[in-house]
Amino acid sequence: MKWNRIFRVRLGSRILACKVNIWNQELHTHYGVTNETHNGMYIPFWDFIEDIPLQRVVESLREAQRHFDFSDVYIFQTYPKLSFRAVAFEPYEWKEYIKILASTDLIDMGYLKHSVMRGRAVLRLSEKDGTKNILVHHLVSESDLPKSIDHWQLFSTLYPEMDKPIVQVDKLRLRLSKYESFR
Repeated sequence: MKWNRIFRVRLGSRILACKVNIWNQELHTHYGVTNETHNGMYIPFWDFIEDIPLQRVVESLREAQRHFDFSDVYIFQTYPKLSFRAVAFEPYEWKEYIKILASTDLIDMGYLKHSVMRGRAVLRLSEKDGTKNILVHHLVSESDLPKSIDHWQLFSTLYPEMDKPIVQVDKLRLRLSKYESFR
């Protein structure tokens, strides 16, 4: 159940408005990692609209990969749902990252909006009830741009079937994020 109401108070020639939202739904806590690197850059994270076939997500990412020339992209599914997320490991300036995200077809606009509002993106690592996060596709590229070894090492630990970085770090320099949602 959701209830919302806008309260308005006239103050001379101005109006003060206050919007109140009330939800009566189960709240779920999730954990993720931000796309911020230790040196102030951002790696590409994507979250796609739901119920899109994997092949369409692959085509969308392949087009972005060709256009922006980033290297390997790893696509994850919240199985058994048709819900896909992806990551690449090259760091970019914030504006360039947002340009990459916004120009990718089928991106979840809520994800884009919240990334811009927060000044960083978060990719969920925890599993939702009755689902499992699995690596479903690897888009290979010839690009050899520098990568965020910290992020790469984290994801290759969570998904052992991924390629491992050649260089390993003892302490990961990452920001984890705890957040709540209704899903």
